[in-house]
Amino acid sequence: MSNRIQSLIESIPDASPLVGVIEYKQAWQNTLGANGLTDPFEMALMGGLLADRLSWVFAGAYQAAQHGCFPALSRLGDWYSFAISEDRGRLFPGTTITDGFLTGYKTWVAGGPMVDHIIVTIGPAIAGGCYLVPADHERVTIVEKPPGDFLSELPQDRVTFTGVPMGDTTELDHSHAVHFGLAEPYFVMVAGCGYLSRQSARISAANVEVEAMEEINAGVYGVLKDLESLGESGFWSDVAGLIECQQAVTQYGRRLAALVNTGDAGAVDAILAEDWALNGKLLGMYGRGLRARLE
Repeated sequence: MSNRIQSLIESIPDASPLVGVIEYKQAWQNTLGANGLTDPFEMALMGGLLADRLSWVFAGAYQAAQHGCFPALSRLGDWYSFAISEDRGRLFPGTTITDGFLTGYKTWVAGGPMVDHIIVTIGPAIAGGCYLVPADHERVTIVEKPPGDFLSELPQDRVTFTGVPMGDTTELDHSHAVHFGLAEPYFVMVAGCGYLSRQSARISAANVEVEAMEEINAGVYGVLKDLESLGESGFWSDVAGLIECQQAVTQYGRRLAALVNTGDAGAVDAILAEDWALNGKLLGMYGRGLRARLE
């Protein structure tokens, strides 16, 4: 294991419980600043180490993925949401630029009211450009949507742009954004490793299934080393290698979940069987899409 991975695992505090997205964002910002982290890999690992539930694993990974695809984003702690999705039924028209003003809707804003900036595509693809828009702009409205069953603790809302002057936006270099479909699974795996490492340590500290937790920890450390090496060449550079890492993380996650869901993990407050039941698919859901890239 590299020195920086070991250092992060040892230095990032156990912040649980983080019962709401406000608490998680505050812990994420405070830890980011205290440790001076700017590298997306380190951001994702930090986000997973802080997380005490899978919604926060995704939230931390999602921030890192955006930094990996948009290197010009400020790394001082603001949260971003990459708004691409539009209403396929056309009930809510997609985004357009008309006479120098941005109008339209995006149907998925991860983080909702916690977001500081929205990265907006013009239409449902990046080819038309990507623009950074302040979430608190007077002509931007984030509309709350009822939570679904998956990652329900993380707000997943809709946003409306009603004539935002393009002079109030910043055009971003989106040359790396074509890799976002690989950035999200890559950084979710990094954050997932941090989460599994921290959770297994919590179980071991309770003197429950210590041997099993040590095996999971050793495996997770190995995957983290592979992910770090892959990232050094570009997280998009080795899809087959990423698939191997994703499969390994999923395997270790299932082993930990099995202990939790059968009650064999003991009375460890941070381990919630309900969370694994509802959100455990997070670590495995990227496999099919990744394999399709090799077909």
